[in-house]
Amino acid sequence: MTFDFEERHGDLFQCITPTASIFIGVSEDMKLSNKSFRQKISNQLSMVQAQKKSVGQVASIAHGQRHFFFLITRQKSYNKPSYADFEMCLVELRKQCEKLGVLNLAFPRELDAGLQEKYVKEALFTVFNGWPGKLVMFYAADA
Repeated sequence: MTFDFEERHGDLFQCITPTASIFIGVSEDMKLSNKSFRQKISNQLSMVQAQKKSVGQVASIAHGQRHFFFLITRQKSYNKPSYADFEMCLVELRKQCEKLGVLNLAFPRELDAGLQEKYVKEALFTVFNGWPGKLVMFYAADA
């Protein structure tokens, strides 16, 4: 049995259920290029930075009934992530989801700058194969 995967048009923050958790790719220096995401979690960003995670790891914070997961895929915001580091992050993300009981994950189509969408989907399907949850990829309304 594999997980459910869905692609949806709409704003990630306005369209997800209250219990859905969110993940994005970020750099170790935590400079968030996604303006919408930065505005939503700016108050909690210091808690994420305090975790001192490095490339290949996943930082997380709980916010109400959901979790925000930050896949640390590169050292600096101007670096391109490697596929190996991205895959390590996905494995870690799955472990954290299983540990926390997270079964509903949402993420933006522009998950991480520099990674091809086709590759991202293939990696997700490989790593999350057998996971009993649901992944939803959100496209910007104008995409």
